Amino acid sequence: MLAAGIGAAAVATWSQVGVMPRAAAAPSEVPIGFPEGIDLYRRVFRNWDTTIETEGLWTCKPRNPAEVVAAVNWAANAGYRVRPQGFGHSWSPIVVGDRTSADSKIVLVDTSELNNMSIEGTDKLRVQAGAEMQTVLAFLARIDRCFIGAPAPGNISVGGALAINGHGTNLPGPGEDVPENSTYGTLSNTVIELTAVVWDEVGQAYALRTYERTDADISALLVSLGRTFITEVVMQTVANYYIRCRNSTSIHRKELFAPPSSADGRTLSSLLDRHGRVGIIWFAMTDYPWIQTWDVTPNRPLLSRQTWGPYNYPFADNLPDSAASLVSQITRGAWHLTPAATGAQLAAVVAGLTAFGARDMWGEAKNFIHFVKPTTLRVSAGSHVVITRRDMVQQVVHDFTEHYLKLIEDHRREGDYPANNTCEIRVTGLDYPEDTGIPGARTATLSGAAPVPGRPDLDTAVWLDVLNLPGTPKSDEFFMGLESWFINLPVEIGVARPEWAKRFATSAAGPWTEVDHLERWIPQQVAGWSEAMATLDRLDARGVFRAEIHDRLMPRTRR
Repeated sequence: MLAAGIGAAAVATWSQVGVMPRAAAAPSEVPIGFPEGIDLYRRVFRNWDTTIETEGLWTCKPRNPAEVVAAVNWAANAGYRVRPQGFGHSWSPIVVGDRTSADSKIVLVDTSELNNMSIEGTDKLRVQAGAEMQTVLAFLARIDRCFIGAPAPGNISVGGALAINGHGTNLPGPGEDVPENSTYGTLSNTVIELTAVVWDEVGQAYALRTYERTDADISALLVSLGRTFITEVVMQTVANYYIRCRNSTSIHRKELFAPPSSADGRTLSSLLDRHGRVGIIWFAMTDYPWIQTWDVTPNRPLLSRQTWGPYNYPFADNLPDSAASLVSQITRGAWHLTPAATGAQLAAVVAGLTAFGARDMWGEAKNFIHFVKPTTLRVSAGSHVVITRRDMVQQVVHDFTEHYLKLIEDHRREGDYPANNTCEIRVTGLDYPEDTGIPGARTATLSGAAPVPGRPDLDTAVWLDVLNLPGTPKSDEFFMGLESWFINLPVEIGVARPEWAKRFATSAAGPWTEVDHLERWIPQQVAGWSEAMATLDRLDARGVFRAEIHDRLMPRTRR
């Protein structure tokens, strides 16, 4: 999820608006019997792209896992639901839905105090779920450790990243030494131990339980969509490494996304062959995508500018006046200015890369893993992942971009511009459990990058993300058209799945409402779906951790 640059997907951070402490509320409003020792207050929540906004909801801030357990057991007995939330890096309503009313029996749990971290041995990170990812990577760098991949936004929580299957952009480059017990899949595949609040049948209450990577139940917990409350994980790390990051805007989209039959130039597939780590940010109705490549490079190349920290695209956070004016006019209804606005944003990228010396940079991996600040342009996002063969990646991106362009043109003929930001492409490996080096390690069932049983030929994940401005007319129709491509993906090409953090299952009523997708298509795309649902229901026997979207996507299984 993931984006960078002007107009790209920014972090969906929950905003604190109108905080009212428990002491200021009328006694009749305060949830009866809520544990006195835990900070409790009302707070309005608005997600980053403003598509989800609530009334003032009761929110608590536990200081340790024991207080989390106390709050959860209170909720189970009081008929409330508990929704863990960190920085809210999600466009989908897995924390809480839009317009949730103040009288809803929901208590949000702010995990920000659960942020302890330490190293076990020389390479294992023990970290609580509320820790901020950029803080985690900075901590690891100080002891010469890192991850191979992680989400581009840095101000997201560890627990949040795991819940929504956070990933980076990572395939091994040519000649790259693959570290032992490492993954080129998602962050969830680095987890080897997990502690969560689950239902204890013997004690008839919720309690903390620790799972090893070989435990059957951990399969459903590694990517849980917030259907549990993770308090702590142990993650595998790799030795710190250095990256050369190069940024280009010189390859025409027709060459980059050419069909495999004529792909003898600078295609995405050829870039993957040369670099391994490649990211594409393509402004709608422009011809030259912003291409990022990252190469593991131990020593600084002569022409590369050394970096000392993350977020090396300062121009991404401040649109020039000309581009800002166009975007402002679009959001006020001048949608016909979309081609000019996206062109102006691309021009700003081209100028900014040169002006800030960002075309060729070198430094610690953390400086390039995190490159998206929460101050980039506020946009909505819809994304799916295609699990395919490495030699089919070019076919996937060609077919998808042709479909994307046709949809844009069809709407443009009607005077509509629902695609008014970027299309972004990331490529990773899969979440092979054997990569952990642990005999009998379990697969992360709900991971978008989980291997497809019976299809060992499918070894690569292509993440296809489309972004636009919130409130854009015809958005639902446009995303319905996009999703039809994934729904009808030929089996010989691969398997498509939704990216949980983004919008999916779009109908005329909006995202996350297409019943057939929620009840039939998505479960069919995920091997072990029914078993995972049964596990999550068993571990949350009282349904305390359910959000409204879970009731639609994951209806309670019979016990």
